[in-house]
Amino acid sequence: MTLCIDANTLKQDLEAAYQEMSKDKKRTIEALHWSKNLIGHVKYRKSDKNSIRIMSEHFKGLFITFEGIEGSGKSTQLKLTEKYLKSKGFPVVCTKEPGGTEIGQKIRQWVLDPAYHFSSPLTELLLFTADRVEHISSLIIPSLRSGKIVLCDRFVDSTLAYQIGGRKVPSSIAQACVGLVKIQPHLTFLFDDEVSVCLARAKSRVQTDRFENESMAFHERVRKAYLKRSLQDPERIKVLSIRGLTTEHVFEKIQEYLKKLSL
Repeated sequence: MTLCIDANTLKQDLEAAYQEMSKDKKRTIEALHWSKNLIGHVKYRKSDKNSIRIMSEHFKGLFITFEGIEGSGKSTQLKLTEKYLKSKGFPVVCTKEPGGTEIGQKIRQWVLDPAYHFSSPLTELLLFTADRVEHISSLIIPSLRSGKIVLCDRFVDSTLAYQIGGRKVPSSIAQACVGLVKIQPHLTFLFDDEVSVCLARAKSRVQTDRFENESMAFHERVRKAYLKRSLQDPERIKVLSIRGLTTEHVFEKIQEYLKKLSL
């Protein structure tokens, strides 16, 4: 499990904590307590001149993410995985992005409600980033530290696929937001099928959201971006073609990978 924090960002946070000393004693103690905990739980290894990779020594759990375009069946497979792992006696936490926290639920409403229109794609990207920062600190990290298996419906790969691929946000900007705080999942399942098939499945629901209402071209770009990501990190991202397969057959593929992790 790897937690990556930009070196400049870390420096600014620590400087801010120091500056608090002249303003408010209570806030100073809280800020310094945060920075002390962060430093106390990591060891540093310089990866390049501009960043510091922080390798956690305290994450006992396992982090598995589920990815795919709209209607790919990822949420269904996550639920089956939860049931399977719990039947084996493993402690499991299921969550999602956006919306894995109380604050995240508010953000989820904003980004998915078809009634909302953002004048800049950066607005959407920054909302997803805010959701993730809160999600990681309040739920994911505590769960992993306590030894739980965290199953997450969408994570970093969704942000990059939808924002760079779908919204055409410059890669450097999207990567910068993702890189603010990044936890790398142990394993990611990417469910893949033809866009037309997946969208037909998604739009058969009672109510569709902002992303499900996007054009076919948008979702084709997202799918392409996802597959490109899988080629960049094949050890982590396992592409599962669901074309023509039943839900049960797809889950059998998941079980094969879980067994390799002794689950």
